[in-house]
Amino acid sequence: MDKPLPPEGYTSWPTIGSDIGPVGMFLYAWSLLCVVPDLLATHARRGIPEPVTRASVGGLGDLMTGHYKVTGQRGVGVFPLWGPPQSFCGVDIQLGRLSFTRAQMAFGDGPVGWALQIHVPPIGPLRATEANDSLDRATSFFATHFPEEPVAALVCVSWMMDPQLREYLPEASNTLEFQRRFNVVPLPPRADVWEDDREMMRLALQLPTPDAGPLSEEVLDLVPQRTTLHRAFVQHIRAGRHWHKPTGILWA
Repeated sequence: MDKPLPPEGYTSWPTIGSDIGPVGMFLYAWSLLCVVPDLLATHARRGIPEPVTRASVGGLGDLMTGHYKVTGQRGVGVFPLWGPPQSFCGVDIQLGRLSFTRAQMAFGDGPVGWALQIHVPPIGPLRATEANDSLDRATSFFATHFPEEPVAALVCVSWMMDPQLREYLPEASNTLEFQRRFNVVPLPPRADVWEDDREMMRLALQLPTPDAGPLSEEVLDLVPQRTTLHRAFVQHIRAGRHWHKPTGILWA
């Protein structure tokens, strides 16, 4: 409770087998809700308003909605769970449209300072004005409520940072405007070239996704072609290319 993310990161809670039944699929949700009183008390000591706390843990409901859309099952057990546990122990704070993870930065010699990891909850369009308001608000918020963790950088690791999106999205798109705020770090090669394709399909398109392996033609045929992003996703992969999840850095 209340500690920042360590340099080695966070290990997600393992998935629960879908054969556990409808009651077991809610096990993680109940476990998280049990610590709400502790979280409220911790945030109160730091002077964090209760509406901020409520917004931060509300992501569990959004995840459960996505869980049902992707898997067809109520609950939260089939997804690897990493975001909500961080919210319920005070690591993740939602400020407006964006969520921020308190994290230690480290290089070869160990921790060197603090950063905020930026997440974009899947709760609707990413309007530029709302994203900018969240980013501007974050600097003063964390300086006020976590003064012992002076923020050196804001970091976003996401499919939204993929420069290839510029080939498909209009210049005025909210996603590209958000991306342009960051310095994007070149991505090292991945052992599994399909990993980021699967993650983009699950997180960005909110569609059922294979656990491993390539996205076959049968899978791609299931992607609706309603939006520019839907069409770009399929076109890009059918051209023999892959989507990526680069890191964008915004210095505080």
